[in-house]
Amino acid sequence: MALFYTDASALVKLVRDEPESATLRAFLADADLVSCELALAEVPRAIRRAVAHDPRLPLAC
Repeated sequence: MALFYTDASALVKLVRDEPESATLRAFLADADLVSCELALAEVPRAIRRAVAHDPRLPLAC
């Protein structure tokens, strides 16, 4: 199984639909992902900001 480092922007792209999200999801479908602890702060903040601009975006995964 492949192991990939993902930064916060890639993780956000996996959660919400952005350009190339589908391609990234397909590429990482069978991979294990690792990231730094900074993503624990950056990803929720980015998702909350996205919801503020588009309330239709669900917060629950």
